[in-house]
Amino acid sequence: MNTSLFSDKIKPFLDQLKVEISEGIEGGDLYPNDADTTPILKALDTLYISETHTGDEVLDIVSSLDSSIGIANDVFRNPGHSGNAGWRQYYTDCAIVATILEFIFGDAIKHMGWEASIQRTDLAIIVAGSPGPGRLYIIYDLIEAIQGLHLPILSETPKPSSILSKRHPPVPRLHSAELAVPCLTRPPSLQTFLSTEINAPFVLRSHVNHWPAVSRWDSLDYLYRVGGRGRVVPVEIGSDYTSEDWTQRFMPWHDFLDRMFSDSPSEPSETVYLAQHSLLTQFPDLRNDIILPDYVYSGPSAPDTYPQYKPPGNEEQLVINAWLGPRGTISPAHTDPYFNCYAQVVGRKTIWLAPPSLSNILSTHARSHPLYNTSSINVFQSDLPFPADFVEHVVPHAITIVLEPGDLLCMPPGWWHAMRSEETCFSVSMWF
Repeated sequence: MNTSLFSDKIKPFLDQLKVEISEGIEGGDLYPNDADTTPILKALDTLYISETHTGDEVLDIVSSLDSSIGIANDVFRNPGHSGNAGWRQYYTDCAIVATILEFIFGDAIKHMGWEASIQRTDLAIIVAGSPGPGRLYIIYDLIEAIQGLHLPILSETPKPSSILSKRHPPVPRLHSAELAVPCLTRPPSLQTFLSTEINAPFVLRSHVNHWPAVSRWDSLDYLYRVGGRGRVVPVEIGSDYTSEDWTQRFMPWHDFLDRMFSDSPSEPSETVYLAQHSLLTQFPDLRNDIILPDYVYSGPSAPDTYPQYKPPGNEEQLVINAWLGPRGTISPAHTDPYFNCYAQVVGRKTIWLAPPSLSNILSTHARSHPLYNTSSINVFQSDLPFPADFVEHVVPHAITIVLEPGDLLCMPPGWWHAMRSEETCFSVSMWF
């Protein structure tokens, strides 16, 4: 039995979890009423009375916990229940306890699937959001312990020192915008930002150059090590999310990096990228590489151009997502309901924007359509004519800019925006 994980952090967590489950059974607040707590309670008993349980019994409990995770996952697939906090809590706790069992009893059950153990905890972050006091940090501890003991970084063939190509091809001119995004020479004060700058986008050149991320995130070796072995991430596959060939799946982090940055002609030609994912929550070392601008905590009121604005509904009223993808990847013109401080960390990216007042032309889907906030007009096309209304009414008011590493784009809610990677790009969006 491996008891090294019963540290000052894990043991108190298990004690508290047992109390929470017992109180939840009585009060019905922790998990949904139809969530079966028997596998978790059996697992906790096994962890505390280990000498009375065989390896086969442990495997049976782990299997029951994985089945419970599957039940919760099926609930998430139902649009009416995807946000149920109780089921997300249940999923997370089952994943944590199952992984602790595998780690503690690894020798007894002859466990070899350590990548699968880490994947289970990763999915508790990605799929369920790892809710509950201390859960996310317990997951960090578990992953670090498993990697340290069973999945050390291997010495492999040397990787390129940078994810960026040495070539920097010229950026083609856009025919869908006649104006440039304003670049401010000095960062506005919070008072100025709130009083005069919240209605239109602006760029602060080199504003986040001091972020450690700017000097670190173009290193393949750093990106390999920041996650370590066994990690998985949700990737998108296809030219963009409006295409018929677009799909999503989970992929090992190392495979994603290898596939995206491989120079081998035998590699598949389909575009693979990571978009709007809370990668900085999943890999906390990356979160430590950025410094949030004060604007994200300024609490802006609804701008004149988007009076229906409300901040994100989480406790911080802040959502931080990462985007990582190869040259040529396009995010089609769409709108978001939040303010956004968009930091370009690695590579160059062309940005196209248009005001909310042009939605009657850019909104090409019915309000009930899943892609209502996305336009079917490809603002980056160069070989086909644009619709006459677009040329007459949108192009004269649309604005564009090429972001360089270290630039910060500040964008109000409701503005149409499209993006194209001019080379391998790593970006961070901060919705507030």
